[in-house]
Amino acid sequence: MEGGVQVIADLNAYYNFISSLKVAHLLPEFASLKMLGHVYVVADAKDLATIVRDVARYGGAFRPEDVYEFVQRRSDWKKIEKEVDRTMYNLSFKEDCVIC
Repeated sequence: MEGGVQVIADLNAYYNFISSLKVAHLLPEFASLKMLGHVYVVADAKDLATIVRDVARYGGAFRPEDVYEFVQRRSDWKKIEKEVDRTMYNLSFKEDCVIC
């Protein structure tokens, strides 16, 4: 989580720089990027899956697939991967998978 706080601080600095340039069409994109940094500080895997699935969250700037790629870069990804996927796709591996 410490790295996530640094990512958010960096994204805030980038956003402030871009807003100082007064190029209006860039602000919404950097605002979305700034919000995306929060995926690195969310502790609960189920909440993270909800964020990934929420297509309206970033104003259409990112697709769920894009957000998922960012989430996969978390240092704890291997620990939370199954729970995120299970929640995102409503999977119950015991019930949904049949091996013949």
